Amino acid sequence: IGYNAIGYDAMTLGNHEFDFPPEHLARQREAARFPFLAANVLRGDGSLLAEPYIIRKYDGFSVAVLGLATPDTVNLELPGNLRDLTFADEVETARRYVPELKRKADVVIALVHLGINTDDTQGSRRLAREVPELDLIVDGHSHTRLEQPLYVGGVPIVQAWQWGLVMGKAVARIQGGKIIAFQWEAVPINLP
Repeated sequence: IGYNAIGYDAMTLGNHEFDFPPEHLARQREAARFPFLAANVLRGDGSLLAEPYIIRKYDGFSVAVLGLATPDTVNLELPGNLRDLTFADEVETARRYVPELKRKADVVIALVHLGINTDDTQGSRRLAREVPELDLIVDGHSHTRLEQPLYVGGVPIVQAWQWGLVMGKAVARIQGGKIIAFQWEAVPINLP
């Protein structure tokens, strides 16, 4: 209900959405007035558990938001809570969707729950390195407070720490369907 009040456009599934049995996630999704995204979480029959992406149109440009969850969820949650779910590789999934999204939108943002690691062989650093067509990665999972964007191969990665203590504020200047300037700020909203 709080996320509805804030006015979220979308959220991506993270490992904590599977802390409880599937019925709990179903109730959360029903209460939300925004979509849950995850292009790489599949049911046993091969269908997607959530919407893979959304596209938002603004005055003069459009933005695609692709959701990706960490495949490591299978190692972090109880197997019973993941009944017949598989988590496809995030890079392979992004490579499949990004060309389509580039045709449909000017800007492509990956809204991910992958984590910022110390090297670029995993998490959002790997995604940025291996899918450089992304315009921005908005990450979660590792509880990293970034005061400035982290650039990997020209792709900015941002993350707003943890537990609602700060709100990430991203400001992009878009001209001719491209991001020509980008600023990021972690704004304290709930610090003691």
